[in-house]
Amino acid sequence: MQSLMLSGINGATNRESSTMATRKSARELPSPKELYDNRNNRAELRKWWHLAFKKAYRSYNWQHIFETSNWIYRTDHPIRINKPLPTCFRDKVHNKVLVFMIVKAITVNRIERLDVFQKFIDAISDKDLAFNDNTDSFGRHKEWTIDVIDAAFKAIRGSHPAPTPTFKDDDMNAPAVPEPAASTDTAQSQLIAKADAFELPNPLTVNGDDGVMSAIDNLLRATGSPYSMNQFVDAINMGMKFRHLAEQQDDEIARLKRMSDDTPKITGKIDAYDSDTDLSIPAGEITYRKACDVFNVPTTDEKTRNALDFDVPYFEWDGEHPWVPEADEFYAFNVDTLLPYLSTIVAGKNAWLYGHTGTGKTTLAQQVCAKLNWPMRRVNFDGDISRLDLVGQTKLDNDDGTTVSRYVDGVLPQAMNSPTILLLDELDVGRPDVLYALQNALDQGQLTITDDGGRRIKAHPFFRAVAACNTQGQGDDSGLYQGTRVLSRALLNRFHNFIPVDYMRRDDELAVLRSKVPTLDDDMADKLMQYVHEHRVAFTSVEVTEPVSLRNIIGAAQEYSFYHTRIGTADAINLAISNTILNRANPEDRIVLRGIAQRVFPGAGF
Repeated sequence: MQSLMLSGINGATNRESSTMATRKSARELPSPKELYDNRNNRAELRKWWHLAFKKAYRSYNWQHIFETSNWIYRTDHPIRINKPLPTCFRDKVHNKVLVFMIVKAITVNRIERLDVFQKFIDAISDKDLAFNDNTDSFGRHKEWTIDVIDAAFKAIRGSHPAPTPTFKDDDMNAPAVPEPAASTDTAQSQLIAKADAFELPNPLTVNGDDGVMSAIDNLLRATGSPYSMNQFVDAINMGMKFRHLAEQQDDEIARLKRMSDDTPKITGKIDAYDSDTDLSIPAGEITYRKACDVFNVPTTDEKTRNALDFDVPYFEWDGEHPWVPEADEFYAFNVDTLLPYLSTIVAGKNAWLYGHTGTGKTTLAQQVCAKLNWPMRRVNFDGDISRLDLVGQTKLDNDDGTTVSRYVDGVLPQAMNSPTILLLDELDVGRPDVLYALQNALDQGQLTITDDGGRRIKAHPFFRAVAACNTQGQGDDSGLYQGTRVLSRALLNRFHNFIPVDYMRRDDELAVLRSKVPTLDDDMADKLMQYVHEHRVAFTSVEVTEPVSLRNIIGAAQEYSFYHTRIGTADAINLAISNTILNRANPEDRIVLRGIAQRVFPGAGF
């Protein structure tokens, strides 16, 4: 269910024809003609290299290569690798080598492709395998002579006569600016990726020898079709995959609704009390309402209303509750994420939200609580939180000159004693001794505090735990989130659903941006969203390690609105983007991000 938008899944099969072109540009290697025409387009070469060899480079220990091949980045050498990431090695390779490797990738089978990549690894790992220590031959194996490269190039040139190609002298110490993805619709591109990974039980195939297939392709070209027979077959299979995914989603919606409907409904009064934090908690009552009404789903959106047509707990308080988050009237819920999240907490289970920095995992949990008036406590595990902060500790007080000891509960027993959602922010970077204290509380709903005479706490029926992390607790393979840990299976088993959270849809983000900065003109708002998209493409493809969130863009828009009437539009754009985004990035990332800013905001002086 990761990216199947409920409002649009029925139309997925109607987009098969446009999907073919999108999938061709975003998911496949180029044809020989495309590669020839783009021989000097470094952004395209980088993308195709990634598609050709991503399965191979994921199995390599890049940290080991980074540490052992110190000749690559020593100070007197023209090649400097700043981070142990495959893209950082690739970005130092000359266009000649990139073209040659892609040529090999599209002309050999998958096993032989691994051999090509192994030679690349050998070349960057051992200086003796390269011709010399300059940028032109970095990453070029000794077997890849100029004659070999020229022969490969002639093979792809084929029937496209042209003068002998000349390659631009790229600055190998400055990463090229990544091009935006073929589609600006993140949901659509992720839907295509999910369909790609889906295994059809009976895919359509065409049987015929090379001569027959070639004849069919010639007939298609004669009719003006830009596609081959195999591409038509791929498009038909993709449409079949969309239909299977739509059926799976309908089954999943029905399952989640059954899970919530089967949960016993607990109602009743909640007594007022004073918390250990000196806050007064008002009395209240637990009732139930339809999720589609609580989350204001329009009556015209029948599919979404049907998906959310189940009861959710709704809390009514006699006064202002200090732990109920403030509602953001402009926040837009993604139903694909909201449905499994609601079904999990309604069923009395714990949820794990995961996704890139800036996707709004914490905000999602907070806004659901705001809609339901459900109190929330938040614990950040990326700081120096200790077991004493989480469980509690004994403190000494002065009572009329007498020192007395008093046990003060930490945030975990406080939350367990009340109808509270405990938000475990960045749980995947928590210390093992702190995380161990969570296990029994999350599994059995009980916590024994040995430091307080073995006192036992039983969780309130409406106590839930929600983790919000960058990973799924299995560590981080991308290199973007240093410090994340591989958590114990015992702890991960305490969470019922692992729910991916993606960036908000562009239109939703744009609406929030305009509502937060009403003085922002439409043209500037559109350009800011274009920058966000291209920045995120670079981030998710590990071209840069600096993320960008909606919060950052709102900050840039506010800065621009303040400056532009005082110092002019161009200077205001430069100052706003530089201060809120570019200056936070490391020098290598800043080169890439400045290039994106130059393209999106021409004339702003980046």
